[in-house]
Amino acid sequence: MPPALLYTLIGLAGASIPTSTALLNLMSAVLLVLGLAEAESRRRLADVMRMPVVWVGLTLATLVVIGCFWGPASTPEVLRELGKFRWLLPLPVWVALLHTPERQKALAWGLGAGVAIAVGASYLGAALGWPTRHQIHDQLAVANPEAYRQSWVYLQAHIYHNYFVGMVLYLIAAGFLLKRWSPRMRPWLMLAAAILLVNAFWMVQGRSGQILILVLAMVLIVQRFAWRGLLIGALCLAVLVPALYVAAPGFRYGVVRAANDLDQFAQGNANTSIGARLDFHRNSVKLMAEHPWLGVGTGSYRHAYQALTGYRDSLLASHNPHNDYLRLGVEHGIAGPLLLILWLVAAWRQLGKAETYPRWLGQALLASMAIASLGNSFFTDNVTSIGATMLLSALLYPTLRKPHDG
Repeated sequence: MPPALLYTLIGLAGASIPTSTALLNLMSAVLLVLGLAEAESRRRLADVMRMPVVWVGLTLATLVVIGCFWGPASTPEVLRELGKFRWLLPLPVWVALLHTPERQKALAWGLGAGVAIAVGASYLGAALGWPTRHQIHDQLAVANPEAYRQSWVYLQAHIYHNYFVGMVLYLIAAGFLLKRWSPRMRPWLMLAAAILLVNAFWMVQGRSGQILILVLAMVLIVQRFAWRGLLIGALCLAVLVPALYVAAPGFRYGVVRAANDLDQFAQGNANTSIGARLDFHRNSVKLMAEHPWLGVGTGSYRHAYQALTGYRDSLLASHNPHNDYLRLGVEHGIAGPLLLILWLVAAWRQLGKAETYPRWLGQALLASMAIASLGNSFFTDNVTSIGATMLLSALLYPTLRKPHDG
């Protein structure tokens, strides 16, 4: 295949992550086929298969498959659940395919282009008053109209939009700290960062995505200053969070909603966004205690949850605890979350062999995914699981001690 065409396809895969789920599914398959079809990638696959992160991931995938043999889930439910963990299988092939710096940069530039498209659509839609993908209407918005702002997001859900905006912001900021940007590029990158920050905190609703941007900032500070970074980061957040509360209506609205949800939960009403999650978590722990070793079976979370709680039709009738560790624990016993944590540790250790910039990028990706999955489903949602794994693949091959360069 001509290199220009290959780089274009890899770049298109990166651009699909923050823009189109359908295109991401297609391009993830295309990269898999390219990796299997190219002789050089197949030759390098043997080196990749020695990585512990690959074997831990395949072990987790095997556990999910074994869980198909028990539980009340129907065949479509089992297949749907299996599909949520398909990101574990192509990882070694993607790593082998992305074995050159040019291919790795093509994916990164594609991600940047995709974020630029998503943010550009947000600004253009706000200027022209286009109908948005998500419209927030609830009693709190009616009661607090000064806090309410429309969420100008068009291509992906607001949490994915802000998460990948945050990853590009991290990439820019880490490059500044490590002096990777030329003097000519720095003003343009500073302007791009300002545009992204305004979009994430002033134009797009969704506290989860905004919190993840703050998490990424904290990760970067700790990476730069080691353990002192915890104190420095805490002091920065102590200044930044109140400033955002005052200056950014969308951020303030998220804080007000969170406080309201917690107050309602304390009064016994779990039928709110945060309250429902806390209820999911509490009941999921009960289910894990009842089925600690084998779990309830792949795809059977909804059945077990409804049998425990009696919920059927409300917001509280969950098929997803919005916590990947608890989801794995309920369906596969204690081995499920332990294997996911072990996969994160193995990937983190593998990245420890990389140069500083890619190591920082990979660690920020893993840390943000791990933290996000405490209150969301980043390892089982299509966009984040496949998108993050694809990005991680571009960072792993250079960590091989003796890459097959013959």
